Amino acid sequence: MPNDSNDNNDNVKRETRMMMAFSAGIVALILGMMGANMLFHHPSQAELQTEFSSQSRPAAPN
Repeated sequence: MPNDSNDNNDNVKRETRMMMAFSAGIVALILGMMGANMLFHHPSQAELQTEFSSQSRPAAPN
C-alpha cells in the first residue's frame, strides 16, 4: 500500500510538470508571435497617426 501513494505522488508530479511545460510553451509561442509581428510588420502612414498627432497641427481655417 505505501508504494501506491508514492506512485500516485510521482504521477501527480509528472502531470504537474507536463502542464507547466505546456503552459510555458504556449506563453513562449504567443510572445514569439508578438515579437515577430513587431519586427516584420511595418505600419502604414494612416496607422502611425493618432488623435494626439493632430494637436501639433494648426486648426483648419473657417
